[in-house]
Amino acid sequence: MAQYKYSRDDYYRLTNAPCIDVALALGMEINERASDQKAWKMKDEQGLCIYREGNNWYRFSDGRHGFSIDLVIDKLQQRAGAGLHRQERCERSVRTGSS
Repeated sequence: MAQYKYSRDDYYRLTNAPCIDVALALGMEINERASDQKAWKMKDEQGLCIYREGNNWYRFSDGRHGFSIDLVIDKLQQRAGAGLHRQERCERSVRTGSS
């Protein structure tokens, strides 16, 4: 029988965490002025809305959407991409001798 890192209950809690709680834990901020009864709008997140019902999200700038776990994956990919872009710029400046 396979060994799992998390119990079934832990897995359920992790994958069904409220999207808004996950977003706040990831350091996102709610734009109170733009939010409405249907969704929270997030500051500086390219049109990211977290719906109050349904526990899901949608980003209007690129059409990405999903549930809490998808939001975590998306944010990690954004951070990794930003890190790669910084590394590429640094390597380019070293090659060219510019700063």
